[in-house]
Amino acid sequence: MKILNRYILREHIPPFFYAVFIITFLLILETIPKIVEMVIDKDISAFVVLELIFLNLAWMIALSVPMAVLVATLLAFGRLTSDSEIVAIKSSGINLIRILIPLLIAAAFLTIGMIEFSDKILPRLNHEARVLSGDIRSMRPMLTFRPGVFITDISGYIILIDKINQATSEVEGIRITDNKNPNQPKITVAKSGLMKFIDNGQTVQFTLFDGETHMLDTKEPGNYRRVDFKKQVINVGGVGSELIRTETTYKTDREMSISEMEKVVRADRRKSASIKSWICSFPTVCRRHGTRP
Repeated sequence: MKILNRYILREHIPPFFYAVFIITFLLILETIPKIVEMVIDKDISAFVVLELIFLNLAWMIALSVPMAVLVATLLAFGRLTSDSEIVAIKSSGINLIRILIPLLIAAAFLTIGMIEFSDKILPRLNHEARVLSGDIRSMRPMLTFRPGVFITDISGYIILIDKINQATSEVEGIRITDNKNPNQPKITVAKSGLMKFIDNGQTVQFTLFDGETHMLDTKEPGNYRRVDFKKQVINVGGVGSELIRTETTYKTDREMSISEMEKVVRADRRKSASIKSWICSFPTVCRRHGTRP
């Protein structure tokens, strides 16, 4: 009988893992376009993309394992029936309920494991996946300087460059408008210059030659000033697309364990009881709702 039990279990194991792999792979294929759409033009590393896929594997496994059990059961018993092995077992005088006992034991262990997984691991990974997705969406697209195109993605600046030599980083006909203070905008115009990124790509440094700076005052136009220069260095910060990790304690129902949801339910019940007691402090309203004070 032990040999038969092991044989029945072995018939279920290969189709089970095969079904888990296929179903999970299909769910990944469905998720990848959404991830690609999210990270396009964000210039994030492959490690972050893999981390996002790994975090999303949790809910995929929670779906694929139960479906794989159904597929494995159908395939295993379908093969046993087609090869007349079920008939041979019944002919040997073995009750079919008896051969289901090892499967029920294996199913019990798998059920306990999935309950623990869905209560302890799945909510935490769902929470991390949601936070990471939000951090990626909040990233500013990778900044690119193109000749003849106004750059307005940098907060507080508007930049226009006529010509850019990508090999030497030389620029010609550059105009930088600093409007961080809307009441006193500053416009810098230069014939030529050099451009380079510093601070790990978070700041672009312009070394300008033969230019002039116009300083305006919208409240008092008479305070207009103009300064000529032979060389001037301007650092424009906030041009990088760095991923900034954040943390939050807020959790949705998909991100809470059973104990955490029970705490929320108890808190809501206490709030409901306090509101009901406050309402019942008004006898007229209390009688209208059919509640005794």
